[in-house]
Amino acid sequence: MWNALKKHKASAVMLFVCLLIHVYPSIVVWLNPIPDLSQLVRFRAQILNADVDNLGVTIRNPGGKIEKIYFPTSLYTIATGPTKFNGLSFEQEKMLKGCLADIYGKKVEWLVPSRFFVWKIHCEDVDVSFEQIVRSYEINVRFGARAAMVVSLIFIGMIVGVFVKERRKL
Repeated sequence: MWNALKKHKASAVMLFVCLLIHVYPSIVVWLNPIPDLSQLVRFRAQILNADVDNLGVTIRNPGGKIEKIYFPTSLYTIATGPTKFNGLSFEQEKMLKGCLADIYGKKVEWLVPSRFFVWKIHCEDVDVSFEQIVRSYEINVRFGARAAMVVSLIFIGMIVGVFVKERRKL
């Protein structure tokens, strides 16, 4: 097997890139399905900033530490590039800033680097419902999966082309 990899280095590298682009995100999405409300961790924190362009919410957690938590978006960003979260209205985004919120979320398993996804936010003045976030996430994942599949098919075509070229050299 190692001899085959040595003979076809370019094909092996391209195959690895293809796996990285499509297979890893697919496995992470599969291992992290949309959770039930009962599976979510609930905590209270002050929202310092909500930014859909940067995918998340900056909070001051109960311990006083400032951190960023994320809205669930496609994990296929290797293939699609950065993804915007489309689940908030402009009014919701504005009203979340400064509110003391009950935040419901879950850590994404097997993702490097680790992320905490927010699945529901309840503030006195504004709510971001679980259903609203789930709808946006499902659309995002479908698009990301299709884009990753197209990129993977292009890479597979390139791998076959490089492999054929390498075989001719032998």
